[in-house]
Amino acid sequence: MLALQASWRREQHRLSDALSLFDRALEIDRWGETSSLLMGKAKVLEKLGRFDEAVGMLRQAGSQVDAAREPRKVWIVRELLVLNLCHLGRHAQAKLLLGEVRRLARKLGNRLDLLRVDWLQGIVAAGLGEHHEAISIFERVRAKLVEDEIAYDVALVTLELAEVHAFLDHTAEVKKLARESAPFFQAQQVHREAQTALELFRQAAERNALSAERIRQFVVYLYRAQDDPQLRFEEAA
Repeated sequence: MLALQASWRREQHRLSDALSLFDRALEIDRWGETSSLLMGKAKVLEKLGRFDEAVGMLRQAGSQVDAAREPRKVWIVRELLVLNLCHLGRHAQAKLLLGEVRRLARKLGNRLDLLRVDWLQGIVAAGLGEHHEAISIFERVRAKLVEDEIAYDVALVTLELAEVHAFLDHTAEVKKLARESAPFFQAQQVHREAQTALELFRQAAERNALSAERIRQFVVYLYRAQDDPQLRFEEAA
């Protein structure tokens, strides 16, 4: 019951309450639910931007999962671990886990899982300064997500691609991405606050007013707002 309440509080974006409930559930767990509870807590910590703590929770969860019985849970833990390491800028550590994450995805045989591993590889490449490789990967992933009409993920990978182009001073490419993407996001009904942020991104691109650092603010916002349609974009000074 505590775990269900914690998950519900997370969905309501009452994140502090969710953390407290997960902690209470972890204290009394005697039924083998620890790995799931740690994963739930890690997701809340990620939403709060407490990525280092999320990494710690995920490492603990990984040690608790029965890989033979729950192979998908193992994959989810590893995928989230790579993503949170990237949020922390620890891309070299994340790269060491990519091979395992890909092997697990292949065993599961889910096409979208493999696509997300490719996406992670692009994020890692960008973080390590391997910009042309990152561009190639992001373009491939973006095309497949557009084909599958997964609009929110298209928005995320578009901004991550734009960030790399901005770092390389490819102003025309940033502007092209912004122009091409706007109608797709509107047609696919990305939630209103995210659409507002994406429109600000498009307007700034038209003015050639987007640095890589500024685009990063949009990227961070979209990750945080993915499950929180009420969260508004607030640009740092």
